[in-house]
Amino acid sequence: MSHDPSNPFADAFGPPQGQQPNVQYVQQGQPQQVVYVQNPQQPMQYGQPQQNVQYAQPNVQYVQQQPNVQYVQQQPQYVQQQPQYVQQQPNVQYVQQGQPQQMQYVQQQPNQNVAMYQQQVYGNQQMMQPQQVIKKKPPPQYGANQGINNNVRDDEKGNIYQQANQIKNLNINSKKWDQPRNDNKGTVEAHPKFNAAQALEDAKELRKAMKGLGCDKSKVAAITGQRSHAQRLMIKKAFVTVDQELYGKGKNRDLLKDLKSELSGDYENLVMGLYMEPGEFDARLIKKAVDGAGFNTDLLVEVLCTRTNEEIELMKLAWSKCLKEKKSMVERCESETKKMLGSNNFQTLILTLLKAKRPGNKKPDESEVKQDAEDLNRSIMQDKTKQAKAKFIDVYTTRSWAHIGAISDVFQGLSKKYTLQNAIKKTFGDGSDTSKALRVITNFCSEPYDFWAQKLRVSMKGLGTDDSLLVRIVVGRCEIDMDNIRNVFAKRYGEGKTLKKWIEGDCSGAYRDLLNALCGYGI
Repeated sequence: MSHDPSNPFADAFGPPQGQQPNVQYVQQGQPQQVVYVQNPQQPMQYGQPQQNVQYAQPNVQYVQQQPNVQYVQQQPQYVQQQPQYVQQQPNVQYVQQGQPQQMQYVQQQPNQNVAMYQQQVYGNQQMMQPQQVIKKKPPPQYGANQGINNNVRDDEKGNIYQQANQIKNLNINSKKWDQPRNDNKGTVEAHPKFNAAQALEDAKELRKAMKGLGCDKSKVAAITGQRSHAQRLMIKKAFVTVDQELYGKGKNRDLLKDLKSELSGDYENLVMGLYMEPGEFDARLIKKAVDGAGFNTDLLVEVLCTRTNEEIELMKLAWSKCLKEKKSMVERCESETKKMLGSNNFQTLILTLLKAKRPGNKKPDESEVKQDAEDLNRSIMQDKTKQAKAKFIDVYTTRSWAHIGAISDVFQGLSKKYTLQNAIKKTFGDGSDTSKALRVITNFCSEPYDFWAQKLRVSMKGLGTDDSLLVRIVVGRCEIDMDNIRNVFAKRYGEGKTLKKWIEGDCSGAYRDLLNALCGYGI
C-alpha cells in the first residue's frame, strides 16, 4: 500500500478505494499470532517532545517456523475513523506483555510533575481528567494565553506568554527550590474551579463595576483579591471583548486603561500592579530606579538581589515587550552604574546578577561552605582588600542563596572577630553601593522572612505610610512567601499586633480590604 506523505489524514480514514488492503501472513497450525495493536484508549497529549514514532501500519514480516507455510489473506475491513489533530507525536514504548503471543503499542502517561504543577495554577479541574486532550498547554504560572478570543495572536512569534512559558518550564522537574528556604508559602492561591468561562464572568463583573458614574471599588477588590496572577491575566484577556459579550456590540476594551481611569492613588497602583504581565511589575521598578539623575541604589538592590533567575529573565523580557525601551535593561543598568575612576565592583555585581546564572538552592555542602568562609576570612585578616573584594563578588554571584545563608551561619565561629555583615563593611566600607548590596543579599539569604517583615514594619511605622514600599512587598511576595512573612511579623515586629491590624491602622476602604485579602486575611 502506498503512503501519501502530503496527506496527514490518509491513515486515519483507511485505504482509498481501488487500492490493495493490508495483508497479514499468518502461519496456521500454531496458536501464536503476531498482531500489531495501537492502544486507542490513550489520547494524544500536547506538549510532548517530538519523537520518531512508528505508525500503526508496521512492515510486514514473514515468519516461518515449519517448512509448510500457508498464506491466508484476511478479509479487508475499511473503518473510517475521525481524524485526530495532533501537533506533536507522543513518546511510545513497545512493550511485550506476558507470553510472546501479542505485541502492543503502549503510550506513556503524561509527566506527573507537570500535571501537579498545572494543578497549582488551574486548581483541580485539570487533574479530574488527566487524559483529556488539551488544546494548548498553559504555562505553570502564566497561563493567560488560553482559550479566549481577543486581538492578540496566540501564534505570534515572540509572544510574551510563549517566552514566559519557556522560562517557567526550565526547572519544572528540578529537585532544587527557588527561594532561600524550601518552606515558603504564599497567601494567594489559584481558584480551584477557574476556567475561561469563569474568567469571562469576572470580566463582566469588573465591567459592570466601572460602567457609569463612579466605580464600585469594593467589587474590584473582591474579584482581584481572590484570583492568582495567572487567573487575573485570563480575566484581562477576556475583558477585551466584554462589551460584545454583554451587549452584543461595542469596541474592544483595555482593562488597565479602564482601571486607570476609574481608580487613583495608592489603590490604583496596587490594582494595576496585580494585572501587569509576567515580569512587568519588576521591570517598572527597575525603570523607576534608573530614571532621572543617578540611580536609586536601595530600590535597584532590593529588586535585583532578591529575584530568582526566572524572575530576572521575565523582567528583562517585559522591559522590551511591555515597556518597549530602546536600550535593553542590561545596557541601561550598565550605563547608569558606570564609574569613571577606580574599580567598579557594584557594576560588576549588578551585571552578573542580570545574567541570571545563580545556581539553584539545595542542601548546602558543609565542606564547601566552610571552605568559602575560611577563604573570605583569610583575605580579610591578611588585609588584602583587593583580593577580598574579588572573593566576595565571586561568592555572592556564583553560589546559591542557601549556600550564602549557610556561610553567614558559620562565619563568625570561624572568624572569632567579625560577623559576615561586619566583614563586608570592613572590606567595602559602610556606605558604598556594593556594601549595601552584599548586606541585602546576606540578610535575605540567612533570614528571608525577617528581611521582608522588617521592611513591612518600616513602611507603616511612625507618621504616614510608605505606600510604594508596602505595595511592592505585598504584590511581589503574596504568591511566594507572604504566609511566612506575616507569621514572623506578628511574632517579632508587630509589637503585639498582627499584620492585619497594622494594615487596618494605616489604610482604609477598598485599598485596605485588598491588601488584607492579598495577605491571607480574607475580604
